[in-house]
Amino acid sequence: MTLTQYEKVNGKSDVQVAEKCGLATSTINRLRRRRMHASLELSLQIERGLDGDVRAEELPLTPETRAALAALRLQMVPAQGTAA
Repeated sequence: MTLTQYEKVNGKSDVQVAEKCGLATSTINRLRRRRMHASLELSLQIERGLDGDVRAEELPLTPETRAALAALRLQMVPAQGTAA
């Protein structure tokens, strides 16, 4: 779900989303309008702040950040046949 979809479904404003994520309203606004790219840390902060409803991958990311996020996700998945 994108930030725009999240706001619409949950009846939230940029201000409310920013408060929930511990960020400036202008940051949420720029990301929602795709006027900036989120860093790896910022994208994960938003994902956590919104309880996973907006996944980091749904935010505008540079190709490098997208690759780093994919690598991080792979590290978090336990290998098959091993105890978690």
